[in-house]
Amino acid sequence: MVPSPSSPKSPCFPECLNWLVDNQLDDGSWGLVNHNCTHLLLKDSLSSTLACIVALKRWNVVEDQINKGKRFFACCLSSVIVHSLDSRLLLRVCVLSSRILLRLLQKSTISLWF
Repeated sequence: MVPSPSSPKSPCFPECLNWLVDNQLDDGSWGLVNHNCTHLLLKDSLSSTLACIVALKRWNVVEDQINKGKRFFACCLSSVIVHSLDSRLLLRVCVLSSRILLRLLQKSTISLWF
């Protein structure tokens, strides 16, 4: 999300945005292909997907892919939270992730609910 030194309204690394656009999975996520195998892989895909949504939204590119990522995030977040209740450590990770998520959303003006 680094702006170009010569043009603050353009990304410094546009090829990274192109990579994001080209590598979104069919389910709307960015992450490992078999992320549904375990909750830990799913959590990794959720954080990767959130980072990609924020980056794409920052530069206002491909709204359809942003929305597809938001749908994946919203659908999978609840199952991760419910599964995390089995362990205090995972619950703490979930709470910390929620705080980070809120800060990212406040800074990027993204709305996850549609």
